[in-house]
Amino acid sequence: MDKRHISLIFLTACMLVGCNGNVDNEPFVLSDVGDNVELHKISISENEDMSDPYIIKSSSKNADFYNSKLNTTYYWQVRSGDIKSSISSFKTEDHIARLIYIDGVTNCRDLGGYKTDSGKTIQQGIIYRSGRFNLSDSEDVIPEITEKGKETVIEQLKIKTELDVRGTPKEVGGLNNQSVVEGLEYINIPMTYGTTNALTANAGKVKQIFEEVLSKKENYPLMFHCSIGTDRTGLIGYTLLTLCGVSKENAVADYLLSNYGKIGSGRAFSSIEDTYPSMFEDGIGNSLSEKVENTLIEVCDISKETIDAVKAILLE
Repeated sequence: MDKRHISLIFLTACMLVGCNGNVDNEPFVLSDVGDNVELHKISISENEDMSDPYIIKSSSKNADFYNSKLNTTYYWQVRSGDIKSSISSFKTEDHIARLIYIDGVTNCRDLGGYKTDSGKTIQQGIIYRSGRFNLSDSEDVIPEITEKGKETVIEQLKIKTELDVRGTPKEVGGLNNQSVVEGLEYINIPMTYGTTNALTANAGKVKQIFEEVLSKKENYPLMFHCSIGTDRTGLIGYTLLTLCGVSKENAVADYLLSNYGKIGSGRAFSSIEDTYPSMFEDGIGNSLSEKVENTLIEVCDISKETIDAVKAILLE
């Protein structure tokens, strides 16, 4: 194998509805990786020395690479048997949102990549939001995430913790303090939804989530979800983004990306105006992030030390 047989075609990332209803980002297509071999192993790393690579196996000339980070240089190398290619690289663009593909799971995205009012950026690869991993409202545990999806969660995204905010024992689909993805720490903190002020209705639960989950560095990378990843998940996502200094416009836009997922019905800004944005706008502070912080302290009784710990983990 020589360099002539290795090329990279970049397909512009865009939002689409996949065959299983997932919000997805189109992959980079690694093409012509070799001829007349049964299996290629493509190593992809963020490090020029190829350390800590993600391995893709392919038995054809092409291999798809999903879930690339924004504005990031990747290095890649192909191995066929004992033969290695030279190391090539490519750089991704800086889009507004990082959409994630996990087979069998809908409405997935990374909260990272957003710029904040302080000039910092929320770290990529730290905290994700999604829909459920297993069927809701079932007496039995019925996984919806596929084996391929589980591999993505563990091997590529390296998620350690699944925070499930679904409510009743039936809604969590028969789970008994254990994720359907082996190796994940499973935490269930049930939240309610459908109320006018979701933060007030879930004040105690939000406090628990901040204190027991979000402020603990050992829980990351972390994925949180409810059933379809829209309302209760939306509350946590909107709160974290604006707390860290992301603009209202971008936080709302992130919420509305759920419309590209398999959520049963669409969401409009008017449907969430009283549920999320307005709950912070009467808070004390000169900026939205200050208002969110002071509202969390006053309404949810979350300490400033806990809030600072969360921001220290998420911001770079």
